[in-house]
Amino acid sequence: MTAGPGTWLAWLHDRLLHHKLEVWGTVVLCALVCVSIAWLHMLHLNSLARATQGLQSIRLARMELARGMLAVALADSADSPFQLEQGMAQLRQAVQALERSSINAPQSSATLRFSLAQLQGSLAALQDPSVPQREKQTGLNIAYHALDRQAEALDVQGREDIAALALSLNREFRTALGISGGLLVGVVGLAILAGRARRHAESARRDMARRHEITLRSIGDGVIVADADGRVELLNPMAETLTGWTDAEARGRPLADVANIVPETNGQTVATIRDMLARGRSVSVLAPMLLASRDGTRRPVIHSVAPIRDGRGRPVGSVLVLRDRTEERQFQQALAESEQHYRTLANSGTALIWASDTEKLCTYFNDPWLRFTGRTLEEELGYGWVEGVHPEDLDRCIAIYAEAFDHREPFSMEYRLMHASGEYRWIVDSGGPRYDTQGEFLGYLGFCLDISERREAEAALRESEERFRTLADSAPEGIFIQIDGRFAYVNEVATRLFGAREQEELLGGHVPELFHPNCREQVCDRIRTLNQGQKQVPPAEEVILRLDGSSLDVEVAAVPFSLAGRNGALVFFHEVGSLKRAAEAMRQAKEAAESASLAKSEFLANMSHEIRTPLNGVLGMLQLMGTTSLTAEQQEYVTTALQSSRRLTRLLADILDLSRIESGKLSLQPAAFEVSGLEDAVRELFALAASEKGVALECHMAPDLPAVVVGDEARLRQILFNLVGNAVKFTQTGSVQLDMRPLPGRTDDTLRVLFCIRDTGIGMAESLLKTIFEPFSQAEAAYTRRFQGAGLGLSIVRKLVTLMEGELCIDSDDGRGTTAYLVLPFARLPLRDFQTGAATVRTQAQEDAYNGPPRVLFVEDDEVNSLAGVKLLEKLGYTPTAAMNGQEALELLAAHRFDVVLMDVQMPVLDGMATTRAIRTASRFRMQSRIPIIAMTAYAMTGDKDRFLAAGMDDYIAKPMDVDTLLRALERALSRSGASAAMPSAIM
Repeated sequence: MTAGPGTWLAWLHDRLLHHKLEVWGTVVLCALVCVSIAWLHMLHLNSLARATQGLQSIRLARMELARGMLAVALADSADSPFQLEQGMAQLRQAVQALERSSINAPQSSATLRFSLAQLQGSLAALQDPSVPQREKQTGLNIAYHALDRQAEALDVQGREDIAALALSLNREFRTALGISGGLLVGVVGLAILAGRARRHAESARRDMARRHEITLRSIGDGVIVADADGRVELLNPMAETLTGWTDAEARGRPLADVANIVPETNGQTVATIRDMLARGRSVSVLAPMLLASRDGTRRPVIHSVAPIRDGRGRPVGSVLVLRDRTEERQFQQALAESEQHYRTLANSGTALIWASDTEKLCTYFNDPWLRFTGRTLEEELGYGWVEGVHPEDLDRCIAIYAEAFDHREPFSMEYRLMHASGEYRWIVDSGGPRYDTQGEFLGYLGFCLDISERREAEAALRESEERFRTLADSAPEGIFIQIDGRFAYVNEVATRLFGAREQEELLGGHVPELFHPNCREQVCDRIRTLNQGQKQVPPAEEVILRLDGSSLDVEVAAVPFSLAGRNGALVFFHEVGSLKRAAEAMRQAKEAAESASLAKSEFLANMSHEIRTPLNGVLGMLQLMGTTSLTAEQQEYVTTALQSSRRLTRLLADILDLSRIESGKLSLQPAAFEVSGLEDAVRELFALAASEKGVALECHMAPDLPAVVVGDEARLRQILFNLVGNAVKFTQTGSVQLDMRPLPGRTDDTLRVLFCIRDTGIGMAESLLKTIFEPFSQAEAAYTRRFQGAGLGLSIVRKLVTLMEGELCIDSDDGRGTTAYLVLPFARLPLRDFQTGAATVRTQAQEDAYNGPPRVLFVEDDEVNSLAGVKLLEKLGYTPTAAMNGQEALELLAAHRFDVVLMDVQMPVLDGMATTRAIRTASRFRMQSRIPIIAMTAYAMTGDKDRFLAAGMDDYIAKPMDVDTLLRALERALSRSGASAAMPSAIM
């Protein structure tokens, strides 16, 4: 039978597969190496032959060159042209031969060609008759010798190349021989080793088959082996248990009968195996299946099918692996129930639970966590949860978590986590490592609790405790807390009062032991009332014992107090001995102050009276002198003296006012007055002074300002006169403006009025504004002062404004002027009272005629003042009658009729107040009991005017008297009594 090509290829394929492919590959490689060596040897032999042939050509060319050169030389000596031509032909042949030989020696070809060209040139010169014969011969010899040397060098080089090639050929031959021998030995060794390997492999294969059989019978999975047709060839013991078939019974049966897997049909299982065999791949069915055993029992299994291949890799059968999942399914069911129980527990509480893997990545968050953060599980997994951590807590939180994780230690930390509402809330996060049953680390499990309310409560408690400690430590009296009758807290004052250096010396000590034995029982009773009854006890005086043994009288007050759920008391106490001593010292100081104040008041009253009395005489005489005929120089002297006297009077009044204000004896006398009278008074008082300086004095009153208000007109005038007077005094050019306008009142019954005084005077520097209201403060402090004054005006103004509950501020620009803003409250006058008040203020003199000038009873005990007063009244057009004391006044009043009485207060025999009471009450003065009486006195202290008016006097004039003041007082008195003087109202 003849085998075709296909049969031989198959045989070769089997041999290569079953007789060690690596051995045959090695033999083929050895053959290829031997062929390569033989081929290289042949190449070297050819190179040696060509080198030998080239060397022979060079030698023949040299011989031909020599013969040609000899022929040329002989022809030249014999002068034979034929011989010369023959010699030249030989030379040309030799040159051509050398040119061919030079191709095999490229390193000397350039020099050789140059020599050949030189020889050819010499040969050409031989045929040129113009060149001398000797020169031709010389050039030819030179070219010949140069060419011969080159040819000799080529000959030497050729011999050396041949020797080198022969040596290399010999060396390569020996090398090839050694390699061939080594390859032969290697092939033989590999053949021997391959035989041993085959035998060892057969033995190992048999051992492996036995081990596989043992393994199949001992593994816990059922294994069924089927042939290519799907019939059973083998069942291991587990497969026998699962299917109910024995190995012997199942052999040869269809696989679908033995492995009855439902709900898949039998055909489906066979189809799976056929599909696997057709495609040559394994098939795993992980979906839960049921295996119906021979007795009808069904059990859950998973199965897989793999092909069995022959030596050529072709599928020749299959193996079906079955795994019983009955216990696994029971375990999974129990695990699912446990996991559901765990999730129910985790999700039903308020704790925020999380879990992480071994890479620190969080893999689980319970529902309370997700509800707390308002985020999805996907957003929180991994490191997503850190997005909700407060930026200030993030680094600390990550560091604690990572360090604990790396050391596998539990941790607990507090940080702020963003709530679903958008606010950060404090949580406490506690976590610990978790391990499986084998001790393998699985990650961390932790839970969090919202402690925001606790933190707020703790912060509030700390703040409350801190406030309590701050208050207690800064309190001026001793404070301690007793719990169960023992010291739980002691402040610094209590520590000092008990004579301890540190609070720790008292803490924990028994409280009653530090009280005197005489009052210790009372202290214990009070502690029982406070601790057990939780009732407050009244303050009591006790005696405490200091640590140094001394005692101290204290007053103790206590209230019930609880600390950490235990009842006690908060106790306050202070030393009463020092308080008693301080009270006594205060009483004595008060008496001394009152005595000093009384002495001061009496001194000021006496000084006022003693200064005003002679000053009144001086001012009166000067005013009288002004009514006489005087020269211009005398008039100037009188005017200057009057101005000085008035300045002295104002200074005395300011000092008295300041004293009254500082002693608190200055009181306001509110009454209804016309606001327009303020404007008139300012114009009347300052118009002349302003016009003399060329300064415009302007007064403006808003039309909506009420005509009559209720307030202390005298103090208001004093304030305005000071402010306007300063403005006029410190203004050299420009204007002084007084502006009065109402401001919105706080109630319907009150009215606030803004008085604005502006001037264009010298102004004040910013530094002066801070001290301008201080007593005796001056705008100019240098010796070259341009403006006189004691510096009391603004100080009195500020105190009066404060007394009147008003406000005053100064705005000044140095060199440009000053503006004073004064706001004072007044009472509104009701409509019915307004009409009555206006009528009272505006009462005119009665119309009944009066014959003759008004008669004035002038009562004054000082002769100078009496003379000045009488003369002054006469100059004013009145009819005065003088009396030296009250008794004389009563006698004159009983004998004569008078229209008004000017009454001094301090007089011998009978003083002015007693005289006034007699006039008002004595029956003999019944017809003149209502005569106007004007007090005329040097008493100008606080309360003097009130006392005089209360005694029955109608008006008050302080000494020294000014003509204008006297006239206004007389006019008021006469207008009330109905009399009117026809005399002029001014004399100067």
